[in-house]
Amino acid sequence: MVPASCAAPHIRNAVLLEVAEVAGSDAIADVGETLVSLLRAEVSSGVTVALASPADFDPSQAGLSLFLYDVERNIHLSNEPQPVEDDVAAGDPLALELSYLVTAHPSPQDEAHEQAPSRLDYHKELGEAMRIIWDNRIISGSALKGDLGGDDRLHIALENRSMGEILDVWNTFQETPYLPSVTCAVTPVLIESERETPIERVTEATFSHGRSDR
Repeated sequence: MVPASCAAPHIRNAVLLEVAEVAGSDAIADVGETLVSLLRAEVSSGVTVALASPADFDPSQAGLSLFLYDVERNIHLSNEPQPVEDDVAAGDPLALELSYLVTAHPSPQDEAHEQAPSRLDYHKELGEAMRIIWDNRIISGSALKGDLGGDDRLHIALENRSMGEILDVWNTFQETPYLPSVTCAVTPVLIESERETPIERVTEATFSHGRSDR
């Protein structure tokens, strides 16, 4: 697992102060679907986009894989006050930050014949994916999939990972040759708590004043 200290602090400490609507337990899956849909809508025709590890990506296809390799709590949203309705306080939502490995995959013909000019195609695919992430740093409205929507706003940012950190992730894919990759972080992903706490309101207060004798 990549050290948490390297994860996109600029989006953690700034724009994350905007509070989105909370979602259900499917929120992580919905974010993955949202990212895949976003890339599919803007990449070149014929490029496959799949939510999979580089090791599980279909080797007969050229395209992009997105692999969720790290999930962390977003501590900057952990103490947001929750609404009280009908004398019941909702539990704090679980605020998360998701990190994805984005990898460009060549076509099997390129791999078999080691055609250097054609290999430039999947370098272009990686650059195109980075451009799409850069241009869509805030995802909202109809671009959100699943139960995400309403006032939800996802913030996505390219991360500055060292080569050693990216290789730490790649080492989990045994016998999979390294391919050009970048990482990105998505937040805030809020999972609604099902805990509710009754609130007893003060309806009457009694005050007593002591009298001192001189």
